[in-house]
Amino acid sequence: MFKIATWNINSINAHLHLVKEFIEKRMPDVVAFQETKIEDKNFPAEIFYEMGYNSVFKGQKAYNGVAILSKKDIDYFEKNFKEIEGEDKRILLVEVNGIKIINAYFPHGKMIDSYQFEFKINFIEKLMTYIKKNFLPDENLLLVGDFNVATEEKDVYAPEILQYSIGFSMEERKAIKELYKMGFTDIFRLHNKNSGEYTWWNYQSNSFRRNVGMRIDYIWARGKIANRSKNCFIDKEFRAKYKPSDHAPVIAEFKI
Repeated sequence: MFKIATWNINSINAHLHLVKEFIEKRMPDVVAFQETKIEDKNFPAEIFYEMGYNSVFKGQKAYNGVAILSKKDIDYFEKNFKEIEGEDKRILLVEVNGIKIINAYFPHGKMIDSYQFEFKINFIEKLMTYIKKNFLPDENLLLVGDFNVATEEKDVYAPEILQYSIGFSMEERKAIKELYKMGFTDIFRLHNKNSGEYTWWNYQSNSFRRNVGMRIDYIWARGKIANRSKNCFIDKEFRAKYKPSDHAPVIAEFKI
């Protein structure tokens, strides 16, 4: 069984104790982190190596940043995605055990019709172009991370209100659905059709306790591995911890 997790950790330094607890308890084969918010020279690679994980990472101080940890050898990795992400540190690619994994932290977009919003839409479109150019349609590929878009009405707490807000606007959803149409399967939705299942809750107004959230963190698969999925769940236990990230991890298991 192959277990992969994705988690917007919202600062690896601030939540390192939770990361270590998560790894020790869930024992994933691969973990993809977003918003590590740490420069490469300060990334705690030695700590993870002592825990049995190889790591690939790229980051910047206080913003963005992505990392992938793997129990198995990382056979290949790619860090150069400047054509998609610009100067931000948002995308990593690794190959582990014959499976290619893209870890992506999609831009937030700030406000609809802003420059940042245009950058977000372009980011999605350029990622589509990259995938089309570099991967065969039947190749085993996992696309994981914080997409900063809820795709369906049941992925948000108030769709009638949020349809005019960042993260659930029609333009964002249209762009992300075009990406999805490239042969991906939403692994969580493969196993869970319920509404009210979220991965992000604002720190304010007791949003987590009231379950006022959005599902914006995903594990998507295409190729034969999509049919080998056995389970996927949102690990809310780690959102309920003291001073947590505002995101919960998502964990999927595949028979390989």
